[in-house]
Amino acid sequence: MRSLIVACLLLPQIVLGQMDFGLKAGLNVSDIVMTNYINPDVESDLRLKAGLHAGFFASGMMNERVGLMGEVLYSNKGVKANGNIHLHYVVIPLLLQYKLSSRFFAEVGPEFGYMFSATSDFGNATSNYSNKLDLGIDGGFRLAAERFDFGLRYCVGMLSVRKPIEFAGTSGNEKIKYQNRVLQFSVGYRLWSDESYVMARRKSGAKFRRYHGVFSKD
Repeated sequence: MRSLIVACLLLPQIVLGQMDFGLKAGLNVSDIVMTNYINPDVESDLRLKAGLHAGFFASGMMNERVGLMGEVLYSNKGVKANGNIHLHYVVIPLLLQYKLSSRFFAEVGPEFGYMFSATSDFGNATSNYSNKLDLGIDGGFRLAAERFDFGLRYCVGMLSVRKPIEFAGTSGNEKIKYQNRVLQFSVGYRLWSDESYVMARRKSGAKFRRYHGVFSKD
């Protein structure tokens, strides 16, 4: 797990030869949906729940339009059902970025998740929410300011967070799955940027040349 986290953060550096690195945090609005099953009475008991996410990101551009981003985040998912159910994950999104304008990006890619704890208002909930691994598809948009990023993202979980329930359907035996859905609002802060490093080197070089009476172009 540790090796995977390090590899994800270093991916832009390895592939692109450049990297921006920073911190991000924000709000989760999460839900758990039931697939292959329609029962308004049951589904009405499942309501949206607020949670938090926070962690690190690393990103870089392959060319003027396309880039990569890797993140390692703590993410509080779950649902409100006769009380709050908190599913605590370490998630690793790996996203392809497309630059729509000078500061606006579209993002899409897989998200790998490991649930290390499940709790409710009544105590431990791991007996019901026992599937620790999750795989999701992320999609969203990001606005890049001078140092800050502002993001909106939606994650669709593909795996069931609890053991699927089998029932006899019209086409044979089917399984009811319980899958994560999360809408994220986030703010990021870039601690390190290759672009800012290059600009700092250029400024320091210009000061050196002016001090020594050297006038030349970079």
